[in-house]
Amino acid sequence: MTGSPPGGPPRRALEQAYADAMAAAQKQREADLAEAARASRRRLSPVIVTSLVVLAAALAAVALHPEWFGLRDRVETPVERQANLRLSMYLTAKWLQGERARTGAFPDRLPPSRQAPDGVSLTYRRTPAGFELRGEHAGEQVRLTESDSLNAFLGPAMAELLKRRKP
Repeated sequence: MTGSPPGGPPRRALEQAYADAMAAAQKQREADLAEAARASRRRLSPVIVTSLVVLAAALAAVALHPEWFGLRDRVETPVERQANLRLSMYLTAKWLQGERARTGAFPDRLPPSRQAPDGVSLTYRRTPAGFELRGEHAGEQVRLTESDSLNAFLGPAMAELLKRRKP
């Protein structure tokens, strides 16, 4: 006897109900997976959000201060020009004093390694009394001799520059 049990639904009806339940469960799973995929596409990863914020901050820094990144020349103030000129001359004078201490005399001319940085023009001349340095930077001209006090020569410009740099 291959039929359905006595008093119950026919076998084909049970098979059909089982197949319908399985199909409904499969459709529900597919719908749940599709909804989860849509939700994950809508939600941005914290790594992506952080990266976008850092990128925006970097672009803002470049736009606001291109000189920090070498994209535009920084314009020196008159105080900075004066301080740069005096510092270049101070360092050269210290080197000249060191040469005199080492060799007993000032050199005839400055070696190429002691040339001033870009924009600063230094003229050295050995004199009977010692030396004379003349410096020029963006129209500013300064003279320094061996008899001048180096600390007094450097002091005012550097003090003003340091005062401006402190917050």
